[in-house]
Amino acid sequence: GDPAFEILDAPAVGNVPAQSADVLRFRLSGRAKFGIPREADLAERPYNVDVDAMNRELASLVNMAQGGAFLGVGEGIDPGTGRYCAALLWPLGLVAIAAVAIVDGRNLDREQLEPGPFEEVMSIARSESIALLSRYFAHVTSCHCGQ
Repeated sequence: GDPAFEILDAPAVGNVPAQSADVLRFRLSGRAKFGIPREADLAERPYNVDVDAMNRELASLVNMAQGGAFLGVGEGIDPGTGRYCAALLWPLGLVAIAAVAIVDGRNLDREQLEPGPFEEVMSIARSESIALLSRYFAHVTSCHCGQ
């Protein structure tokens, strides 16, 4: 969907290698919307965008929405730059409804079911993301001649 979110790597804990099978780490970065290369550091010139603050604000907006939606914030690693960054967190055990669910002993296709918690959270996140991207990237010019 649009705006697009990036999947992040899990950070290592001490000498233990990263293990992210239980948590989805992702963030809103604006890269897809604005055509910014994956390896570009958005905190540096010419962008100077605080993507961590943008994602913390997005999580707050989602968490304030009616209906009890909750999106956690933690730490991830940007695979493009290798830097630690704020990550939106979703426990994968809650990514409900695989391809088929069994309800009342019947198999139902995914389309027959109400949206799950993850879909609801992402719907809220996407609707809030449009304004956030516009605000956080408002100072960035499209021409970076001589920079």
